[in-house]
Amino acid sequence: MSDNFAQNVLEVTEALVPIRDLITDWVLLESGTQNTKEFEDALNRVLERMLELKAKPRELTRWQEEWFEAHRLFVYQTFLYIVAALLRSERFSILREVFLSHYLLPDTEASDGRFDTFDAFYGYSDLLNSVLAPDGKKLLSPAAALIKRQATRQDLPFEAIMEAELFTLLAAALNEKARWYPQTLYYAGYARVFPFFLRATQRKHFQKLVIVFGIKSAEDLRNKVKEGFARMDVQSWTDFRFYADVSFWSKMNMDKLDTLS
Repeated sequence: MSDNFAQNVLEVTEALVPIRDLITDWVLLESGTQNTKEFEDALNRVLERMLELKAKPRELTRWQEEWFEAHRLFVYQTFLYIVAALLRSERFSILREVFLSHYLLPDTEASDGRFDTFDAFYGYSDLLNSVLAPDGKKLLSPAAALIKRQATRQDLPFEAIMEAELFTLLAAALNEKARWYPQTLYYAGYARVFPFFLRATQRKHFQKLVIVFGIKSAEDLRNKVKEGFARMDVQSWTDFRFYADVSFWSKMNMDKLDTLS
C-alpha cells in the first residue's frame, strides 16, 4: 500500500472523531439515567452495529483488510471511549454487561461462530507507521499513536483512555475466551498510577470490581489474573518491558487491592 493510501486512512479516522464523540456523549448522558435495562439493550445494539462497520460488506467480491482499516481503528478507539465513559460515570453494572455479553457478528465475520466476546472490538494498524512515525523510526503501535493524537476531549483525556484499556486487559485476563493487547499502555511508563486501581486499595472501591467481575476476594482476583496472563502469554510481550517500562500487575495495583478498610 502506498503512503497516499495511508494518508487517506489517517484522514478518514480524523473525520470519524466527531462520531466517536457523539457516541461517547450519548453514553455519558444515558449513564445519568436510571433506565439501566433500556440502556444496556441500546448499548448492545450500538456495539453490534460498530462490528458491522468494520466487517467485510456482503456485496464485495474482492477484499483487502487495509480497505477498512480506518473503520477498524474507529471501532477500537470508540470501544475504549465507551469503557472510559462508563468508568467515569461509575456504571459498573453496565460495564459488567459490556464485558460479559456475547455479540452477534455480521455474516461475513462469522466463520467460526455467530457470536464473539468484547475482544471483537480490538484493532491495530501497520499501515499508519508510514504517516505517523518520525523519520527513520518505527512505532511500536501506530494505533496507539493515533488514539493519543486524537485524544481531544477534556472530560476523557488520554490518561482516561489508557486506564480504560488497562481495565479491558483485566477483563480479558478474567475471560477464558478473550484476548487483548493493550497498545495505548506503551505510553503509560513506570511511574504513572491510574486512579481507579489506586482507589481499589480501599475495600469500598474494590467492591466496584466485584460488581463488574463477580469475584470472591482480592486473592481470588489475583489468582485468576495470574492464570489469565499465563493464558495470554503476557510475559512474551517484551516490548512493554524493554521500551515502555510497564508492569501490568503493578499498574493494576494487584498486590494492594482491598488492603485498607
